[in-house]
Amino acid sequence: MIPGRDQVIACPHCQAPSRFETFASGNTIHGRLWTDFYRVFPMMPFPPDLIGCHACGKCFWVKDAKALGFVDPYGRHPQNDQEWMWSQSPRVRWPSPKAIYAAIADGMCKTKEEAGSTRLIALQRRNDEWRDDETSAGRPPDADDARNMEELLALSHESENRLLKCEIFRYLARFVDALDALSGDLPAPAAVLEFIRSLCASGDARVRLIAPTKLERKPANVVPA
Repeated sequence: MIPGRDQVIACPHCQAPSRFETFASGNTIHGRLWTDFYRVFPMMPFPPDLIGCHACGKCFWVKDAKALGFVDPYGRHPQNDQEWMWSQSPRVRWPSPKAIYAAIADGMCKTKEEAGSTRLIALQRRNDEWRDDETSAGRPPDADDARNMEELLALSHESENRLLKCEIFRYLARFVDALDALSGDLPAPAAVLEFIRSLCASGDARVRLIAPTKLERKPANVVPA
């Protein structure tokens, strides 16, 4: 990866600046994919789609933020006081699930597509607690998490996204429903589908890393449209 300058953006709610990495070139080497469709590419550090403001705590889409400028990622050679101040701003971060639930309640989602994307991000942020700990059994969803999953399940029913349905059913410990969702042809490698079926059969109700050896195609092809 060849890093670029940090992009500085302003929160649409309070105008507080924050920044994220950019890159001149990158690749998917050492990329990781989990069963909840969350992907990480260390050599392609994309910013979060949804951001939790460090100042006001509200959520906003990175696409809705005003671009302020660029700064050196290490704060070197600022051209003026404004650029120096931008270089001291914190890097963007994902919001917590609770912050996302509050944003949804405040009417953040204007379309069904946006609601689906927002609720999926909330689900993924809940799963972050165990994402890098394969030994943990996780925990059952609390009331807010379960409500989000049920809402996301309703949205996935409309889109006929059976891979997402399966994952939600699995987190809710509805393993028979999860296996039913996997019936028929699905747009995923056979080894991945077999892995997910084995999780259902063993009563595993938490997010899991998909081993690179199970990916017969690029990870992007496993993510639902």
